[in-house]
Amino acid sequence: MLELPLLLAGLCAAASTDTAQPQPWDWPALKAGWRQRIIQVGKGQLPLVDDLSTFSGMSLGAARLKEKMDGAGVAWMAVSPWLGEEFEEASADADRSEALRKLMASGPDYFMPIPAADLDGAGALKRLLDAALRDGYPFLGEFRFRSYPPNRLWFAGPARAQSDEKIPIDGPLGQMLFSFSQEHGLPFLILYEVEDPLLPPLEKMLARYPGAKVVWRRLGQVCYKERSRDYGPRYVEGLLEKYPNLYFDFSWTDARDYYVGSREFTSVLWDRRSGNLDDGWRRLILRHPWRFMSGLGLSPDTWLYFDQAAAARRRLLGQLPPEVGEIVAYKAVWRFLFGEDL
Repeated sequence: MLELPLLLAGLCAAASTDTAQPQPWDWPALKAGWRQRIIQVGKGQLPLVDDLSTFSGMSLGAARLKEKMDGAGVAWMAVSPWLGEEFEEASADADRSEALRKLMASGPDYFMPIPAADLDGAGALKRLLDAALRDGYPFLGEFRFRSYPPNRLWFAGPARAQSDEKIPIDGPLGQMLFSFSQEHGLPFLILYEVEDPLLPPLEKMLARYPGAKVVWRRLGQVCYKERSRDYGPRYVEGLLEKYPNLYFDFSWTDARDYYVGSREFTSVLWDRRSGNLDDGWRRLILRHPWRFMSGLGLSPDTWLYFDQAAAARRRLLGQLPPEVGEIVAYKAVWRFLFGEDL
Protein backbone atom coordinates (compact mmCIF):
# COMPACT_ATOMS: atom_id res chain seq x y z
CA MET A 1 0.00 0.00 0.00
CA LEU A 2 1.95 3.02 -1.24
CA GLU A 3 1.44 6.31 0.55
CA LEU A 4 0.57 9.62 -1.16
CA PRO A 5 -0.25 13.02 0.33
CA LEU A 6 -3.95 13.65 0.68
CA LEU A 7 -5.55 16.67 -0.91
CA LEU A 8 -8.97 16.20 0.61
CA ALA A 9 -11.10 18.46 2.76
CA GLY A 10 -10.49 18.88 6.47
CA LEU A 11 -12.69 17.97 9.37
CA CYS A 12 -16.06 19.62 9.71
CA ALA A 13 -18.83 20.19 12.31
CA ALA A 14 -19.00 22.75 15.06
CA ALA A 15 -17.93 22.20 18.65
CA SER A 16 -17.03 24.17 21.76
CA THR A 17 -14.00 26.43 21.48
CA ASP A 18 -13.19 26.42 25.20
CA THR A 19 -9.95 24.44 24.93
CA ALA A 20 -8.86 25.17 28.49
CA GLN A 21 -11.49 22.85 29.96
CA PRO A 22 -11.11 19.06 30.30
CA GLN A 23 -12.50 17.03 27.43
CA PRO A 24 -16.26 16.72 28.03
CA TRP A 25 -16.59 13.08 27.09
CA ASP A 26 -19.59 11.17 28.40
CA TRP A 27 -17.88 7.79 28.41
CA PRO A 28 -20.91 5.62 29.37
CA ALA A 29 -22.97 7.18 26.57
CA LEU A 30 -20.14 6.79 24.06
CA LYS A 31 -19.63 3.16 25.03
CA ALA A 32 -23.33 2.45 24.55
CA GLY A 33 -23.13 4.05 21.11
CA TRP A 34 -20.13 1.97 20.09
CA ARG A 35 -21.89 -1.20 21.21
CA GLN A 36 -24.94 -0.24 19.18
CA ARG A 37 -22.81 0.42 16.10
CA ILE A 38 -21.34 -3.08 16.36
CA ILE A 39 -24.83 -4.56 16.58
CA GLN A 40 -26.06 -2.45 13.68
CA VAL A 41 -23.14 -3.23 11.35
CA GLY A 42 -23.26 -6.90 12.39
CA LYS A 43 -26.73 -7.28 10.89
CA GLY A 44 -25.20 -7.09 7.41
CA GLN A 45 -21.55 -8.12 7.72
CA LEU A 46 -18.76 -8.84 10.14
CA PRO A 47 -18.12 -5.60 12.07
CA LEU A 48 -14.58 -4.23 12.11
CA VAL A 49 -13.16 -2.04 14.89
CA ASP A 50 -10.00 0.04 14.41
CA ASP A 51 -7.86 0.25 17.54
CA LEU A 52 -6.29 3.54 16.38
CA SER A 53 -5.81 5.81 13.38
CA THR A 54 -4.45 9.36 13.36
CA PHE A 55 -5.84 12.33 11.44
CA SER A 56 -4.91 15.88 10.57
CA GLY A 57 -6.64 18.83 8.95
CA MET A 58 -6.01 17.18 5.58
CA SER A 59 -7.59 13.86 6.44
CA LEU A 60 -10.90 12.82 4.96
CA GLY A 61 -13.83 15.01 5.89
CA ALA A 62 -15.94 13.54 8.67
CA ALA A 63 -19.09 13.06 6.56
CA ARG A 64 -17.19 11.26 3.81
CA LEU A 65 -15.35 9.14 6.36
CA LYS A 66 -18.57 7.94 7.97
CA GLU A 67 -19.89 6.98 4.53
CA LYS A 68 -16.77 4.92 3.93
CA MET A 69 -17.06 3.29 7.35
CA ASP A 70 -20.65 2.28 6.65
CA GLY A 71 -19.71 0.89 3.25
CA ALA A 72 -16.73 -1.07 4.58
CA GLY A 73 -18.47 -2.37 7.70
CA VAL A 74 -16.21 -0.49 10.13
CA ALA A 75 -18.30 -0.08 13.27
CA TRP A 76 -16.07 2.50 14.96
CA MET A 77 -12.53 3.77 15.04
CA ALA A 78 -10.30 5.05 17.81
CA VAL A 79 -8.91 8.33 16.48
CA SER A 80 -6.11 10.61 17.61
CA PRO A 81 -4.79 13.94 16.28
CA TRP A 82 -1.60 13.81 14.27
CA LEU A 83 1.47 15.27 16.00
CA GLY A 84 3.65 15.70 12.93
CA GLU A 85 3.93 18.81 10.79
CA GLU A 86 4.19 17.26 7.33
CA PHE A 87 0.61 17.98 6.36
CA GLU A 88 -0.22 21.21 8.14
CA GLU A 89 1.19 24.14 10.04
CA ALA A 90 2.50 23.28 13.49
CA SER A 91 -0.49 23.20 15.81
CA ALA A 92 -0.81 23.88 19.50
CA ASP A 93 -2.18 21.23 21.83
CA ALA A 94 -5.38 23.27 22.12
CA ASP A 95 -5.83 23.17 18.33
CA ARG A 96 -5.48 19.41 18.28
CA SER A 97 -7.99 19.06 21.11
CA GLU A 98 -10.40 21.26 19.18
CA ALA A 99 -9.98 19.14 16.04
CA LEU A 100 -10.74 16.02 18.07
CA ARG A 101 -13.88 17.60 19.53
CA LYS A 102 -15.04 18.60 16.05
CA LEU A 103 -14.64 15.07 14.78
CA MET A 104 -16.49 13.67 17.79
CA ALA A 105 -19.31 16.16 17.32
CA SER A 106 -19.79 14.83 13.79
CA GLY A 107 -20.59 11.28 14.91
CA PRO A 108 -19.85 10.12 18.46
CA ASP A 109 -21.03 6.57 17.76
CA TYR A 110 -18.39 6.24 15.03
CA PHE A 111 -15.30 7.43 16.90
CA MET A 112 -13.43 6.87 20.14
CA PRO A 113 -11.42 9.99 21.05
CA ILE A 114 -7.81 9.43 22.06
CA PRO A 115 -5.26 12.18 22.87
CA ALA A 116 -2.20 12.59 20.67
CA ALA A 117 0.59 10.44 22.11
CA ASP A 118 3.73 12.51 22.69
CA LEU A 119 7.25 11.24 23.39
CA ASP A 120 8.87 14.65 22.98
CA GLY A 121 10.47 14.70 26.41
CA ALA A 122 9.40 13.77 29.92
CA GLY A 123 7.39 16.97 30.39
CA ALA A 124 5.22 16.37 27.32
CA LEU A 125 4.66 12.74 28.25
CA LYS A 126 3.70 13.64 31.82
CA ARG A 127 1.17 16.21 30.60
CA LEU A 128 -0.38 13.58 28.35
CA LEU A 129 -0.56 10.97 31.11
CA ASP A 130 -2.03 13.43 33.59
CA ALA A 131 -4.66 14.56 31.09
CA ALA A 132 -5.58 10.97 30.18
CA LEU A 133 -6.13 10.14 33.84
CA ARG A 134 -8.03 13.36 34.51
CA ASP A 135 -10.35 12.99 31.53
CA GLY A 136 -10.98 9.25 31.86
CA TYR A 137 -9.57 8.04 28.55
CA PRO A 138 -9.82 4.25 28.05
CA PHE A 139 -6.29 4.05 26.67
CA LEU A 140 -3.27 6.17 25.90
CA GLY A 141 -2.75 5.97 22.15
CA GLU A 142 0.26 5.00 20.01
CA PHE A 143 3.87 5.71 21.00
CA ARG A 144 6.57 5.56 18.33
CA PHE A 145 9.73 4.16 19.90
CA ARG A 146 11.27 2.86 16.67
CA SER A 147 9.74 3.99 13.41
CA TYR A 148 11.21 4.03 9.91
CA PRO A 149 10.52 6.95 7.56
CA PRO A 150 7.27 6.28 5.66
CA ASN A 151 7.26 5.87 1.92
CA ARG A 152 6.16 9.45 1.31
CA LEU A 153 9.47 10.71 2.78
CA TRP A 154 11.48 8.36 0.58
CA PHE A 155 9.64 9.81 -2.40
CA ALA A 156 10.52 13.30 -1.14
CA GLY A 157 14.27 12.65 -1.33
CA PRO A 158 17.19 11.17 0.66
CA ALA A 159 17.34 14.01 3.19
CA ARG A 160 13.72 13.55 4.26
CA ALA A 161 14.15 9.79 4.36
CA GLN A 162 16.62 10.05 7.25
CA SER A 163 13.95 11.14 9.72
CA ASP A 164 13.37 7.80 11.43
CA GLU A 165 12.52 7.77 15.13
CA LYS A 166 14.75 6.08 17.70
CA ILE A 167 13.73 6.25 21.35
CA PRO A 168 15.01 3.48 23.67
CA ILE A 169 12.00 1.60 24.95
CA ASP A 170 13.85 0.81 28.17
CA GLY A 171 14.98 4.43 28.60
CA PRO A 172 13.43 7.08 30.87
CA LEU A 173 10.39 7.73 28.66
CA GLY A 174 9.65 4.04 28.29
CA GLN A 175 10.00 3.55 32.04
CA MET A 176 7.56 6.39 32.68
CA LEU A 177 4.99 5.04 30.23
CA PHE A 178 5.16 1.39 31.29
CA SER A 179 5.11 2.31 34.98
CA PHE A 180 2.04 4.54 34.49
CA SER A 181 0.19 1.82 32.60
CA GLN A 182 0.95 -0.71 35.31
CA GLU A 183 -0.17 1.62 38.09
CA HIS A 184 -3.38 2.89 36.48
CA GLY A 185 -4.36 0.04 34.15
CA LEU A 186 -4.45 2.18 31.00
CA PRO A 187 -3.23 0.27 27.94
CA PHE A 188 -1.20 1.75 25.09
CA LEU A 189 0.07 0.90 21.61
CA ILE A 190 3.67 0.91 20.45
CA LEU A 191 5.14 1.33 17.01
CA TYR A 192 8.35 -0.69 17.22
CA GLU A 193 10.10 -1.88 14.09
CA VAL A 194 11.28 -5.48 14.00
CA GLU A 195 15.05 -5.64 14.50
CA ASP A 196 16.86 -8.37 16.45
CA PRO A 197 18.73 -5.97 18.80
CA LEU A 198 15.45 -4.27 19.75
CA LEU A 199 13.78 -7.44 21.01
CA PRO A 200 15.62 -7.91 24.36
CA PRO A 201 14.88 -4.34 25.59
CA LEU A 202 11.19 -4.83 24.85
CA GLU A 203 11.13 -8.16 26.66
CA LYS A 204 12.90 -6.58 29.63
CA MET A 205 10.17 -3.95 29.89
CA LEU A 206 7.35 -6.48 29.54
CA ALA A 207 8.87 -8.56 32.33
CA ARG A 208 9.59 -5.57 34.59
CA TYR A 209 6.05 -4.18 34.22
CA PRO A 210 3.73 -7.21 33.99
CA GLY A 211 0.69 -5.03 34.69
CA ALA A 212 1.34 -2.71 31.72
CA LYS A 213 -0.99 -3.58 28.83
CA VAL A 214 0.85 -3.20 25.53
CA VAL A 215 -0.27 -3.60 21.92
CA TRP A 216 2.62 -4.09 19.50
CA ARG A 217 1.30 -2.74 16.22
CA ARG A 218 1.72 -4.18 12.71
CA LEU A 219 2.10 -7.90 13.38
CA GLY A 220 4.38 -9.44 10.80
CA GLN A 221 5.64 -6.22 9.24
CA VAL A 222 9.37 -6.58 8.67
CA CYS A 223 10.76 -3.79 6.52
CA TYR A 224 14.37 -5.01 6.45
CA LYS A 225 14.59 -8.78 6.42
CA GLU A 226 18.36 -8.80 7.05
CA ARG A 227 17.81 -6.98 10.36
CA SER A 228 15.47 -9.65 11.68
CA ARG A 229 16.52 -13.28 11.96
CA ASP A 230 14.69 -14.19 15.16
CA TYR A 231 11.18 -12.88 14.49
CA GLY A 232 8.52 -15.33 13.34
CA PRO A 233 5.43 -17.18 14.59
CA ARG A 234 7.46 -19.32 16.99
CA TYR A 235 9.13 -16.28 18.53
CA VAL A 236 5.84 -14.36 18.81
CA GLU A 237 4.15 -17.35 20.44
CA GLY A 238 6.97 -17.45 22.97
CA LEU A 239 6.29 -13.79 23.76
CA LEU A 240 2.58 -14.44 24.21
CA GLU A 241 3.25 -17.33 26.57
CA LYS A 242 5.81 -15.42 28.66
CA TYR A 243 4.08 -12.04 28.76
CA PRO A 244 0.30 -12.10 29.22
CA ASN A 245 0.33 -8.28 29.09
CA LEU A 246 1.32 -8.24 25.38
CA TYR A 247 -1.09 -8.01 22.44
CA PHE A 248 -0.75 -7.41 18.69
CA ASP A 249 -2.77 -5.74 15.97
CA PHE A 250 -2.95 -6.27 12.22
CA SER A 251 -2.51 -2.74 10.95
CA TRP A 252 -0.46 -2.82 7.72
CA THR A 253 -0.62 -6.55 7.11
CA ASP A 254 -1.57 -6.84 3.45
CA ALA A 255 0.56 -9.07 1.25
CA ARG A 256 1.00 -6.19 -1.20
CA ASP A 257 2.47 -3.73 1.32
CA TYR A 258 5.85 -2.55 0.07
CA TYR A 259 8.57 -0.46 1.70
CA VAL A 260 10.50 1.86 -0.58
CA GLY A 261 13.50 2.13 1.77
CA SER A 262 14.35 -1.57 1.56
CA ARG A 263 12.63 -2.30 -1.75
CA GLU A 264 10.92 -5.25 -0.12
CA PHE A 265 7.40 -6.48 0.49
CA THR A 266 6.99 -6.06 4.21
CA SER A 267 4.42 -8.53 5.52
CA VAL A 268 5.78 -11.95 6.45
CA LEU A 269 2.29 -13.21 7.35
CA TRP A 270 1.50 -14.32 3.83
CA ASP A 271 2.64 -17.19 1.64
CA ARG A 272 3.57 -15.24 -1.47
CA ARG A 273 3.15 -18.29 -3.72
CA SER A 274 -0.41 -19.17 -2.72
CA GLY A 275 -1.55 -15.74 -1.56
CA ASN A 276 -2.90 -17.30 1.64
CA LEU A 277 -2.05 -16.66 5.25
CA ASP A 278 1.12 -18.53 6.16
CA ASP A 279 0.32 -21.76 8.02
CA GLY A 280 2.57 -20.96 10.97
CA TRP A 281 1.03 -17.55 11.54
CA ARG A 282 -2.48 -18.90 11.04
CA ARG A 283 -1.95 -21.60 13.68
CA LEU A 284 -0.61 -18.99 16.06
CA ILE A 285 -3.72 -16.83 15.68
CA LEU A 286 -6.00 -19.83 16.14
CA ARG A 287 -4.25 -20.73 19.40
CA HIS A 288 -4.32 -17.19 20.83
CA PRO A 289 -7.20 -15.31 19.14
CA TRP A 290 -7.86 -12.95 22.06
CA ARG A 291 -4.36 -11.53 21.81
CA PHE A 292 -4.84 -10.19 18.26
CA MET A 293 -6.85 -7.20 17.05
CA SER A 294 -7.83 -6.01 13.61
CA GLY A 295 -6.53 -2.46 13.33
CA LEU A 296 -6.48 -0.17 10.31
CA GLY A 297 -3.68 2.08 11.60
CA LEU A 298 -4.22 4.88 9.08
CA SER A 299 -2.26 8.13 9.23
CA PRO A 300 -2.85 11.50 7.49
CA ASP A 301 -1.23 10.36 4.24
CA THR A 302 -3.01 6.99 4.05
CA TRP A 303 -6.66 7.89 4.63
CA LEU A 304 -7.02 7.86 0.85
CA TYR A 305 -6.53 4.10 1.10
CA PHE A 306 -9.29 3.52 3.63
CA ASP A 307 -11.19 1.10 1.38
CA GLN A 308 -8.05 -0.90 0.59
CA ALA A 309 -7.08 -1.12 4.26
CA ALA A 310 -10.51 -2.39 5.27
CA ALA A 311 -10.52 -4.89 2.40
CA ALA A 312 -7.08 -6.15 3.46
CA ARG A 313 -8.34 -6.83 6.99
CA ARG A 314 -11.27 -8.75 5.56
CA ARG A 315 -8.93 -10.83 3.41
CA LEU A 316 -7.04 -11.80 6.55
CA LEU A 317 -10.20 -12.49 8.57
CA GLY A 318 -11.50 -14.61 5.71
CA GLN A 319 -8.57 -16.97 6.26
CA LEU A 320 -9.82 -17.72 9.78
CA PRO A 321 -12.80 -19.73 11.06
CA PRO A 322 -15.84 -17.46 11.56
CA GLU A 323 -15.76 -17.70 15.35
CA VAL A 324 -12.09 -16.68 15.40
CA GLY A 325 -12.68 -13.94 12.83
CA GLU A 326 -15.30 -12.41 15.12
CA ILE A 327 -12.84 -12.29 18.00
CA VAL A 328 -10.11 -10.62 15.96
CA ALA A 329 -12.50 -8.25 14.17
CA TYR A 330 -14.07 -6.65 17.25
CA LYS A 331 -14.49 -8.87 20.32
CA ALA A 332 -10.83 -8.84 21.37
CA VAL A 333 -10.69 -5.04 21.19
CA TRP A 334 -13.77 -4.74 23.37
CA ARG A 335 -12.43 -7.11 26.01
CA PHE A 336 -9.01 -5.44 25.90
CA LEU A 337 -10.42 -1.94 26.45
CA PHE A 338 -13.35 -2.62 28.76
CA GLY A 339 -12.56 -5.93 30.46
CA GLU A 340 -15.85 -7.50 29.40
CA ASP A 341 -17.17 -9.68 26.60
CA LEU A 342 -19.73 -8.73 24.00
